[in-house]
Amino acid sequence: FRSKDTLFVYKNNPLKIYSQQGDKWDIIDLFSGNGRTIFEAVTEIANILGIMPPPDNKSGEWEKYREKQEKLEEAHNYFISYLWGDTEGAKEALNYLRGRGWSDEEIKKAKLGYISTELKANLPVIEYTNSEGQAVNMFYPSFVGSTHKIVIPVFQRGNLRGFKVRTTDPNESQKYKNIGFLKRNGIYDLTPYNSSSENCILVEGDLDALHAIVKGAKGVCSTLGGALSQDQAQDAIKRGYKHYILFFDNDEAGVKFTFETISTLENLGQRVYVVDFEQAEDRTLKDPDEIISKLGIEEFTRLTKYAVNSWRFKAQYL
Repeated sequence: FRSKDTLFVYKNNPLKIYSQQGDKWDIIDLFSGNGRTIFEAVTEIANILGIMPPPDNKSGEWEKYREKQEKLEEAHNYFISYLWGDTEGAKEALNYLRGRGWSDEEIKKAKLGYISTELKANLPVIEYTNSEGQAVNMFYPSFVGSTHKIVIPVFQRGNLRGFKVRTTDPNESQKYKNIGFLKRNGIYDLTPYNSSSENCILVEGDLDALHAIVKGAKGVCSTLGGALSQDQAQDAIKRGYKHYILFFDNDEAGVKFTFETISTLENLGQRVYVVDFEQAEDRTLKDPDEIISKLGIEEFTRLTKYAVNSWRFKAQYL
């Protein structure tokens, strides 16, 4: 029976499932949809195959993971509700996003949130081990809700992994900060709505990526700041991306990250292209989000379509 929802498994790639629309999912991705966690997906697959679930299911690790995921979802729901509340801080955050070209519909689709120091007391306690080996509450850092109030959920392969927070103060030196245990061991598609694509468009900023995604761009991923790491590159290759288009900020740091990412990907045999800001309708714009906000998603898409080969980018700096 063939319909728009028909799925196929190809013999030459049995770990990938293809829909008639061309979307590619690995088996874990497919079964972890509809609110299921990864562990629930693995259990369901094991039951279908008639085999025992992984032994961790009996060791308590699954339950710990489930509890953490439930608390992450609870906190996320709080953040979303706070953003649409009636406080002055929430209104300020919304106005900031609207000023950057976000519509209310896009803000809701991206599941952005808000947090203030006063509201932190209502959040569930989610512990993680910090760099010093101490167990601490992920929402404890003083910057959460004080200097950085816009909450960005971070998804990897459709699963909520944690949060980043952004400041609206232009004088803050660090725009984005991680909350808790986010690791740069994979690329982040940031929302569960990111359609699959053979092209991976890499950007630095989390809101840059989100804005492009909710406006319909495909294959946009974030490095969570900085150049692509070796682990992230390996993760991207496993996902089946064929081409990499770098759309980092048009400043000194962005150029540095671009060179580093080109080196990382090309050493792994990947084909890399770079967006040329000189081709933009407005050459004064400095990052992807400015392109989207002032010139539209069409200009963002056009610039990625006409990205130049990495060797041509490098030749500009010889």
